Amino acid sequence: MPQFDVAYFSSQIFWLLICFSVIYLLVKKIFMPRMSQIIDDRTDKIEQLRLDTERLSQKLADINANIESVRKDSILKYSKIIADAKLKSNKKRSDFIKENQNQILDLQNKSDLFKKDVTKEYDNSSKNAIDILARAISNKLMSKKIN
Repeated sequence: MPQFDVAYFSSQIFWLLICFSVIYLLVKKIFMPRMSQIIDDRTDKIEQLRLDTERLSQKLADINANIESVRKDSILKYSKIIADAKLKSNKKRSDFIKENQNQILDLQNKSDLFKKDVTKEYDNSSKNAIDILARAISNKLMSKKIN
């Protein structure tokens, strides 16, 4: 095997050093700066994205706080409006009930008076009818006695 032959060792070491040096220089001068630049760019981009995320998170927290504040204010405002509306409707309802009760009492009083008037008229008419019948009967009886 020629690679184990001592006579070829010097040429193999020479080419090894040449190839290694060329590869080393290529890696150091071309590939490493490019890779370093890519890594730096990615690190900067990641940092920028992290800062953007923090800024957006803060905005979101502010918006949520604002929403919560508006929600609480709305709850208080509309609770007050609802309570006022309930009070007004209860007042209107009680006024309506009182008015209707007064009207009912007036109508009951009127119907009682009308009933009394009707019963008085009925009593008077019945008395008149009885008187007329009594006169008619007494006139007949008298006319029979006279005959």
